[in-house]
Amino acid sequence: MTLCIDLNSVDKKDIEEVAWTVVECLAEAVEESEAVKMVAALFKEAWGLVDSTMADELDKGCIPNPHFVANKLGVGKRNKVTRQYMRARLGKSVGAGLFKIAGMAASSQTFVNVATVSLGAQSLGLTAGHAVKLTRLRDKYPNPKFKEYVDLCLQAKAFKAVSRGIEVASACIPSGEIVAATIGMAAGNAALKMCKVLTLRKAIDRMAQQVHFSARLGAVSMTALMKEIFTRRGVMALCQYDVPALIEEPAGWMALSDKLQLI
Repeated sequence: MTLCIDLNSVDKKDIEEVAWTVVECLAEAVEESEAVKMVAALFKEAWGLVDSTMADELDKGCIPNPHFVANKLGVGKRNKVTRQYMRARLGKSVGAGLFKIAGMAASSQTFVNVATVSLGAQSLGLTAGHAVKLTRLRDKYPNPKFKEYVDLCLQAKAFKAVSRGIEVASACIPSGEIVAATIGMAAGNAALKMCKVLTLRKAIDRMAQQVHFSARLGAVSMTALMKEIFTRRGVMALCQYDVPALIEEPAGWMALSDKLQLI
């Protein structure tokens, strides 16, 4: 099946449209190779920066953050830690697949309080712990956009919680217009233009790109957000992820998105 995305309709000078097109490719492609081929062509047309290293990393499924490519950050850098994360992640859950299926549901709901979901399992306790820490981060940094990003992370955690045993999981998926508002970007129109059906998965992908890029530029709040998302607690507390490396690697945003979508 060929991706039905017309690259000629994408404004290559608009980073938001390019970024949302990458999100659409990843969400709609049946085979990873389809998305990789389309993204490589997109980047080449937009910036002409697909060098041999990037091409090799793309072949391995590591799609660089569009903001990194546009700003020539990490050019020629490999994604060693990102690939290690993705390999370790395989087999742990069906994650993104469930998001893709459940994402077809629509709702006017923009936030679900994880604290109201109590199933008692250890994994849910860890999820609740993340929610508490995320809420504290949201209160610590007053930037409106940051708060919207944290709310989206909390919504992903809520989806994880309810998907463990509550049948109304689809109620956590917002409609396209609400997703655009939740991520709080001026590119809401670009999102609606480029994405046939906006889902929580697509919103998380796009947010991950933004958070990853901002952390790479040194934003303290975004770095703190990434560190919290990747913090391991419980029996895995002694084996933490190398977050600084993920921030530096061009494809590190994929690990962040995956971590939020992990079910």
